[in-house]
Amino acid sequence: MRVLISGASIAGPVLAYWLSRVGFEVTVVERAPALRKTGGHAIDLFRPAMEISERMGVLPRIEARATGTTVLAVNRPWSSRPARINYLKLEKMMSDRHVEIMRDDLSEIYYDAGRDDVEYVFGDQIAAISDDGDVTFRNGAPRRFDIVVGADGLHSGVRQIVFGDSFGERFLGSYISVVSVPKAVVDKIGPPFVSVMIPANTYTGQDKDVPTAAVVNYLVTSSAVSDDLAYQMTKLIFESLPELANSHVAGKEIKLETAAMGSPVPLHPGAIRYYKEKGVIK
Repeated sequence: MRVLISGASIAGPVLAYWLSRVGFEVTVVERAPALRKTGGHAIDLFRPAMEISERMGVLPRIEARATGTTVLAVNRPWSSRPARINYLKLEKMMSDRHVEIMRDDLSEIYYDAGRDDVEYVFGDQIAAISDDGDVTFRNGAPRRFDIVVGADGLHSGVRQIVFGDSFGERFLGSYISVVSVPKAVVDKIGPPFVSVMIPANTYTGQDKDVPTAAVVNYLVTSSAVSDDLAYQMTKLIFESLPELANSHVAGKEIKLETAAMGSPVPLHPGAIRYYKEKGVIK
């Protein structure tokens, strides 16, 4: 039995893998000229998807490419401060088995799993489907299939061909935009943004180092604060680093030698006095 699947992102390659295993002759058509590398979007796999991936033999590759997300920051229009959510705790509430991976990485892994047993046709798409299974393509020659599956996403061309406008989209009142920020971009923007590595075990359940873009924490005060008070505050912070590290492991990352670097605002004269005493600045 010949099966045509439209879409080579996630569902298409997975379905193709399993159908080919039970004897179906599978063709996957994808309008993009190659596997999509659009970036930006992450996929959450929970227990059912994890178990399917495990049976496909690709779970180790998926886990190796996990994003390692630990914190979600939600920006709200009525507040200048983002709400921060511990993502590790949130995911444990949703499922006892979970991994987050970038969409492009997941697509590539599923494609690799079955590409030797599946015919992939890139740079083409379905133009028409007859009731008896004759399929016309935009570029390739017509072919006949016993089953046609639309796995081509939200704006499915197969759904439009078969059902027309009866399955319309409904706006839910919000938008989402997801982007990946490479280290080079963060470095180019500069303070207060920095590229850092969150050490393993900084957060509960985080068992490996996680690269991220971060905003440096600054202690900001008024110019009305006396030089002596600012000096004493700065001194107390750096003489209390062991206590800070005991309260949170991120405290171990506070270093006197980098404290005066990259500040987007002028340093208080009291802080400058302390840094000069310690030889941090001249």
